[in-house]
Amino acid sequence: MISIIIVDDDPNKVKEIKKTLLEIKGILSENIDVATNFIQAKKMVGEKKYDLMLLDIYLPIRDGEEVVKHGGISLLKDISISPDNISPGHIIGITIYDCEEFKKEFEDNLWFLIDYDIQSINWKILLTRKVEYLIKLENEESKESYNYDIAIITSMRDPELLEILNLDANWSEINIKYDHINYYSGIFKKGEKELKVIAASANDMGLTATSLVTSKMIFHFRP
Repeated sequence: MISIIIVDDDPNKVKEIKKTLLEIKGILSENIDVATNFIQAKKMVGEKKYDLMLLDIYLPIRDGEEVVKHGGISLLKDISISPDNISPGHIIGITIYDCEEFKKEFEDNLWFLIDYDIQSINWKILLTRKVEYLIKLENEESKESYNYDIAIITSMRDPELLEILNLDANWSEINIKYDHINYYSGIFKKGEKELKVIAASANDMGLTATSLVTSKMIFHFRP
C-alpha cells in the first residue's frame, strides 16, 4: 500500500485531491497524510518514508503566515540535502498558479508537475494515471525480496560509472518508465559466492543530485 503526503495550505484543494485519490483502487484514507506548511512537512518527511508527495509550489513557512512563492521548491531542496529527511519516492507538484517557471525545476529532477484547475478534470486524470502506475509498480516489486546485495552510485557517468561497468559483472541495462536514470544490473562472482549489484550515476555532481538517485535506487531495487 503506497503512503502519500499532501503538502498544501488550501483546505478546499486538499479536499478535492483526497477525494480524487480515494476513488483510486488501492488507496486508503489512513495512508494519506496532510501538511499545511513548510515546517510541518519537513518534520513529517523526517519521520516517515512516503512513496508519493503531492506538493503545492506556493507554501507558507508556518500556519497563519503569508504563502512564499517558492516555498514548495525550497522544501524540495531542503529534503534533498538534509540527512535528517527521507526523500519521497516520487514527487508531483500540483499548483493553481502558472506552472511555466517551475517546469524546468521539476523536469531536471525527474519530478512531475500538474496544473490544478477546479473547473477542469484534466488534473484529476493526470493524477489518477500517475498514482495507478505507482500502485502497479509497488505490486510488482512486492513480489520480490531484497534482490540486490550492493548499490553503487557515482557522481559522474564518465569516467566513474564507466570504470565500474568495466568490471567483470556481465552488466545489463535496466530502464524504468518515467525515470530518466540509466541503471545497470550485474553479478560479482568469486568462487561459488555471488553478489548482485545495481549501479547508476547521478545526473549532476553534488549532494542534491546524489540524494535523488539514491532514493530512486532504494525505491526501485531495495538493495
